[in-house]
Amino acid sequence: MKNSASVLTNFILIALGVILCIISDRPQLDHTIVKIIGCGFFIAGVINVFVMMNHSSKRKGNSFTRLSGWISGIAGVLIGLAMFFYPPFFGTILVYLFALILIIGGITQICVMVFGYKEARLSGWLYIIPVVLIVGGVIMMCSDSLLEDIHLMVIITGVGMILYGLNSFFAMGAAAATGSEKTDEAAHAIEPAKETKHIEESTGE
Repeated sequence: MKNSASVLTNFILIALGVILCIISDRPQLDHTIVKIIGCGFFIAGVINVFVMMNHSSKRKGNSFTRLSGWISGIAGVLIGLAMFFYPPFFGTILVYLFALILIIGGITQICVMVFGYKEARLSGWLYIIPVVLIVGGVIMMCSDSLLEDIHLMVIITGVGMILYGLNSFFAMGAAAATGSEKTDEAAHAIEPAKETKHIEESTGE
C-alpha cells in the first residue's frame, strides 16, 4: 500500500510538472496555475492520509515516519483546498509559493532518504537533486530578476517537480534492490546452517 501510494504521488508530481512547463508561456493563467497545484497537493495529501490511517491501524513504521506522514498528508489536503478555493490570495504570493515548494520538497526528500531508507545503501548522487531543489528555491526567493518573471518561475517549478518525482523513483528502486540483496544474503547464510544441522543429525544417528 505504501509503495503504491508513493508511486502514485510521484506520478502526480511529474504530471503536474509537465503541465506547468506546457502552460508556462500562456498569459493570464496565474489563478489556473494555483488551482492546478492545489489539486496536486490535495490528491497527494489524501493519499498520504489514507496510507497513514492504514499504517496506524497496523502500527507500521517508526514514530518519525508516522508523524511526518500525518503532517504532510493533512497539510497537503488543507493547502490544496485553500489554493483551489482562494486562488487570488495565492496568486499574489505565487512566486514565494513556488520557491517554498522547491525548498520543502528538497528537505522532505532528504529526510525520506535519510530516515525512511536508513537501512538501504543509497548512492550519494541521489542527494544531488534535493540539494539542487533547495538551492534553486532559495535563489528564486532572493533573486529580483526571477521574482519579476512569473513564466520562468513556473518552468523552474515544473522542472523541479519532475526531478523530484524521478529522483524518488530512483531512490525507491535503490532501496528495493538493497532489500533484495539482504534477503539473498540471509538465504545464503541459512543454507550452510541447515546443511551443518543435517550433517550433525546424520552423524548422531
